[in-house]
Amino acid sequence: MKKIIVSILAGSFLLHISFADGYETDEMIQLADTVTSYDENAIDQWEVTIREHMNEKKLKEIMTELRKDTKTTGKENENSIKYSFRNIHKQGNISVVYNAVIPKSKQFKPQFTAVIKGSVWDKNAEENYKKSTKEIVDRFFSEGRETFACLKTKPDAIMDFERFLNYMTKMIDLQQVETVTDKISHARVNKHIYGYTPLWNHQLNINKKPVNVQIALATVKKDTKQIEIGTPILINEY
Repeated sequence: MKKIIVSILAGSFLLHISFADGYETDEMIQLADTVTSYDENAIDQWEVTIREHMNEKKLKEIMTELRKDTKTTGKENENSIKYSFRNIHKQGNISVVYNAVIPKSKQFKPQFTAVIKGSVWDKNAEENYKKSTKEIVDRFFSEGRETFACLKTKPDAIMDFERFLNYMTKMIDLQQVETVTDKISHARVNKHIYGYTPLWNHQLNINKKPVNVQIALATVKKDTKQIEIGTPILINEY
């Protein structure tokens, strides 16, 4: 498997989200709860990406609306035109960036993306995240959207990777685990863990196996390690 696939998820009956109560699961919340239940100060950055392919007319209507209260930039290459809209009205310590990509070839559909991110995860951040996400989804997206969640731990916050991996495996019932070690010297990512949890419905099929969890052990500087976790895959670093 290649670096472009990786993902972890989170959530379990041990967390404060109760699946039995019919609560609509949110992978970012479950993921963050799982990591902070291991070490409450471990999270360094978190990010949720919501994206959807849509027709150009609908996308341009969204762009017109966004220009009213965001800072807009544009960039063009031979294949597409990309617009970025930065939300100047932050929700607490959370920032939002919207991206619109309009391909020049009519055989490809335009894509709209919202990226919600922060560097702190606590009760206030969770509430702000839930409020922001609901508003964004209700305002711009349909049921055809895709959602990707990921987080990074603070460098060397979790020193024992194998112990952490065992903990995650038990907490989320991680199955069909596959480990890939990068043997290239000085590679930024040293190890990739791929797996599947039945806690979530969405998944990717990789080599005819379901995958919806990826964990990466990365080197951020000499002898300093960082764990990156995403679901269903890590799409930002690879």
